[in-house]
Amino acid sequence: MHPRFARSPSPFLCVLAPLVLAAAPRAQILPGQSICAVTVGTAGEMWQVDHLTGTATQLTISAALVTARPNCVTMLDPVSGYIGTNPVGVSGDIYAILVAGTTIVETQLNSTPTQGSNVAQLAGLGGRLYFTTQDAAGAGGWLQSIPAGGGAVQAELDITTVGATGLANACCAMGGKIYVATFNSSAASTATSPGELIEYDPGTMAGRLVMTLPPGGFDPSGNPWNTGIVNMLPDPLNPGTVVLQGVYGDLLYIDPATATIVRQDWTGTKNAAGTGLASGTVNSFAWDPIAQDWVVGTRTGTIERWVGEQQAQNKISGVGSTTAASLGGIHYFPMDRGVDVSYGGGCRGNEDWEPTDSSFGAPIAGNMGFRFGLFGGNGGDAVVAVIGISATSVNGVPLPLDLAFAGLTPGCFLRTDAIVSLGATLGGTGAGNGQVTIPLPLPMSVLGARFYRQWFELQTVPTNPAGAVVSNARMTVIR
Repeated sequence: MHPRFARSPSPFLCVLAPLVLAAAPRAQILPGQSICAVTVGTAGEMWQVDHLTGTATQLTISAALVTARPNCVTMLDPVSGYIGTNPVGVSGDIYAILVAGTTIVETQLNSTPTQGSNVAQLAGLGGRLYFTTQDAAGAGGWLQSIPAGGGAVQAELDITTVGATGLANACCAMGGKIYVATFNSSAASTATSPGELIEYDPGTMAGRLVMTLPPGGFDPSGNPWNTGIVNMLPDPLNPGTVVLQGVYGDLLYIDPATATIVRQDWTGTKNAAGTGLASGTVNSFAWDPIAQDWVVGTRTGTIERWVGEQQAQNKISGVGSTTAASLGGIHYFPMDRGVDVSYGGGCRGNEDWEPTDSSFGAPIAGNMGFRFGLFGGNGGDAVVAVIGISATSVNGVPLPLDLAFAGLTPGCFLRTDAIVSLGATLGGTGAGNGQVTIPLPLPMSVLGARFYRQWFELQTVPTNPAGAVVSNARMTVIR
């Protein structure tokens, strides 16, 4: 998981890397790709995902690692990193890994057993690897650590001693502190056992309960559920803020210093009856600085994108050997340039889904595989991608322009002028499952170009008098 560690590679990696890479085809996780720790039932897997082509490749791991079940991953560089495991019935372990060809080579780093099960996330600070585990009884858990080069496990914090009642399920390092978030996901526990955010100071070895977490966005039949935190990271855009990811699509942005919720988004949707979740459950995330949205690993063998309160559902499928694969960990290596950021939201269509723009690949001159993409629409609907050169006005009319006057739902904003229009039809079946891509090769001659885009979905089953909804808009700068 993130962030990368501000430290030198472990002695194990320094010694083993030349030997392994001399004996195997040199390989690495390239910019625009991810490495994923995946669980399928009682077995573990690791996968490499290419976000330009939208394809996934299974990596070869040892039989021991299959049984150990990789559950989280963070990389130091494109060939070396760490994973934590969650084997069935026994405590998890920490491993250093190397990517050699399409093979993962691992060695165990903890010389003594960890306490509890489910090594859920790793955080590097001060030459140590911190990680959370859980009480087998289903309550509480621990923050522990080992030297980054390997060694004995050190107990850091029993989270029940600071008043926590949830399961220790996520951690990250920020500002010299370690933060831990807990998992509770039912409606019944929102009052008696909510999720929590905990701060731990390695210098003093003291922990404190920063705050209990509010209920999340999933509220079947008017019963809000807890967020069920599965992952957390420092906010890449706002220093001093941590971002917590919830299993049902929540994002909580929290300032621990003031114990305040800076922002809370819910990217999910409910089924038509309002009694269950229509969007998928998730288990991990990483940040894409080019698109400035979240790369999300689901519990159904897919990767999606979260854009504000919207999601590009099931953008990449086939990550895992079955559709029951859970992506417990994902580390994304971003491209080094290009801008493709969302600057305004869309509006809700069939069954409350918002059509969501998310491209394949970065807008880099010479990238002939770049593709626009629209996700989260209604399968079978016609769509039009409009491309313009201004996000401030169209024919003298200021933007954004609320299209309610044209029969769209109030809050459906036009956010760009239209110099070029491209038509397509959404594949897939049903609300939220519609998606399509449009190739847009980027030759070297377009270096430095800036443009804006937005999609219109023409609804087969109208949700407003105009029978249309719009996506979020994006500004693209080709570097």
